[in-house]
Amino acid sequence: MTRTFLRQRLELASRQLIRLITAPAAEWLMLCLCLLPFLLISAFNHPTDDDFQAAVLARRYSFWQSIQFYYQHWTGRYTSSFLYGLVYEAPSLDCWLLALRLAPIALLLALVSALYFAIGGLGYTFSASLKGRLSLYGTLLYLCGTPLVASALYWYNGAAVYTSGLVLGLVLIGLIGRSIQTTHRIRQAGWGIGAAISGVLLVGTNELMIPVALGGVILWMLAQTKKNSIWPVVVLVASGLGAAVAIAAPGNFARADKVQAGLPFVYRAGIIGGKSLYLTASHLAAWVSNGALLAATILFLWWLQPRQRVGVPSRWLGAAIAGAVGMVLLTIPTLWATNDVPARVWNVVYFLFLLCWFALVAAAASQWALPVSWRVSRRAGRGARVVWLAFLVAGYSSAVHVAYVDLAFKAPQYHKAQLQRYALLGRLRQAGQLSASVPALLPNEYQYPATLFLHELEPFPQDIANEGVAAYFGLDSVRIKAPPARSRRHMFE
Repeated sequence: MTRTFLRQRLELASRQLIRLITAPAAEWLMLCLCLLPFLLISAFNHPTDDDFQAAVLARRYSFWQSIQFYYQHWTGRYTSSFLYGLVYEAPSLDCWLLALRLAPIALLLALVSALYFAIGGLGYTFSASLKGRLSLYGTLLYLCGTPLVASALYWYNGAAVYTSGLVLGLVLIGLIGRSIQTTHRIRQAGWGIGAAISGVLLVGTNELMIPVALGGVILWMLAQTKKNSIWPVVVLVASGLGAAVAIAAPGNFARADKVQAGLPFVYRAGIIGGKSLYLTASHLAAWVSNGALLAATILFLWWLQPRQRVGVPSRWLGAAIAGAVGMVLLTIPTLWATNDVPARVWNVVYFLFLLCWFALVAAAASQWALPVSWRVSRRAGRGARVVWLAFLVAGYSSAVHVAYVDLAFKAPQYHKAQLQRYALLGRLRQAGQLSASVPALLPNEYQYPATLFLHELEPFPQDIANEGVAAYFGLDSVRIKAPPARSRRHMFE
């Protein structure tokens, strides 16, 4: 009797749990839970790496003068330089910290909104709810697979260059898609003008986006069915002029001279070239074998069929394949032309990989139907997605899980230590001690929040981060007494 009662209770509890998991609200709740820590942890964000140097430059010049200085002496990324000024022009440290904490939230919301806008421009009859979920899933997959979340959102100097390029690139996709879909001349002109403006802004974010933007517009021009449409040419000319302005900046040549002075041509062509091939292959192998991405791909296929058959012309399947191959080839000269490509560049390449990957999946699914045994009901598919999201929250190596751990334990300690360092540097400046030696923020390297933390100061004051901190607080030099424990062990090894 007791066994029967327990079995009935378990069956009832199981049915209620399944009903709860497969409810539409459960999926939205889990999506919000997965993205929530990336928003909340922004409250503990602090400047890092060369943020201080950019802030010093903004203090020295006015808004437009600092943009001109960048163009003349460092970089032709005019869009990114404009975004620098919006944050680095803060009149005080408190205002700057507030801006740095709002910036990741704005970037994350902009990325979700841009994905929503791009999906809406594909011409499919997706509901607003479906487009919203797809954009949230896309952002989540990016954060879970990106090489370094800190440089994608929280290190403003890197995020303003590369994440802004992703946002503008998605906006350009949405505008081009709407221009292709509409037959109304006035609307087509509006979307075309918007695409031209987006193209100009996009090529001004970073050099990697120049071939992406120009290549995408050229494909649009070659594949268009409206032979009398002039807008692809307009967008191509506008983007090309913007790219010329960005590339011809005197600052690019000044920066290139510094890099080439330390790296002989033979070294760059040989060792760096071989390294670029190796890194490209290893990154692609890691991304393709990623369990979270493979599971998401299967869930995407279940979502796509039999819910609705998304018709994709066969020529678009070839275009998706060409885009994927182009994405792979694009990474090699990018790596070859530089020394060690930082994680923020791989962040962009990974996002391009995701776009090409799911374009291929959607194109293939439109040509070949899934086996009947693969198909699941809408309710079962929703339950599977909720379980997958739960694994992302609980999975030890998941970026979502790491963000929650950082938010609960590591970020508050890091935040407190940073404020104590600012106060110490301020006291040293007031006391007239212009050469500062400060302790490391935290004793051990593992105590730093991986989601936020990028670069600790170095024991030698000539490091770029050390020089920026010293200049910002009005000191001659700043160094740390000793790096965190794990760093010391690695340096010794």
